[in-house]
Amino acid sequence: MEENRFRIFRVGALLEYEERQISSRVPTGEVWIRILLAPVLCLIGGYFLNVMYFPLIFAITLSLANFQKGMGNFNLVFLLLNLALSYAVMFIGLCMFFVILGFSKYVLKVQVDGALWIYSLAVFVLTPLLLFRLYAYLFKYRIRSVGNLLMIAFCLILINSAFFTADDLRSDFITTWTSDDQTKFPYLIWLVACCLTMQLLIYSKHIRPDSSSK
Repeated sequence: MEENRFRIFRVGALLEYEERQISSRVPTGEVWIRILLAPVLCLIGGYFLNVMYFPLIFAITLSLANFQKGMGNFNLVFLLLNLALSYAVMFIGLCMFFVILGFSKYVLKVQVDGALWIYSLAVFVLTPLLLFRLYAYLFKYRIRSVGNLLMIAFCLILINSAFFTADDLRSDFITTWTSDDQTKFPYLIWLVACCLTMQLLIYSKHIRPDSSSK
């Protein structure tokens, strides 16, 4: 009884769960429910909240969609790791934008008015790649298989298309991340597309059990 009471705080419980998932099979119907549940929850949450809360939405929906009864109790370590990774990716993405912007402006002497290409490179290319790479350590999926690389490439094309076709583009992070108007449309596509791709990567071993190794 005492062991079960504190199981939700045990790192060991999470590691045991991960080992079981690597070798276990999930029914096909359940796999697709879990794959689609996370992006649907992201779409609903992202529609009503501004972009500032997107990392929180991403982490919570991934935790809920990948919750397994086999863990006994909901593991807080799993949720906290999701939150830490999600916000780490966000802040690293912001840093990359300002580093690339400063390097282009002051070292390369490139005209950066608008900075849309820098914005796209940092937020819509490098940040998603970092996201998929870091989460591979948590969910143990194989990022280098041909099928997974194609899914990631399609995701990058989709979110960059949404960015460059948006009616109103801004490179001002503060204005964008605190506004509730249509400027958040490409970021909502980013949230949903990356979440769907993440779920496909997580369950790739169940969809394609013969996929190649790292």
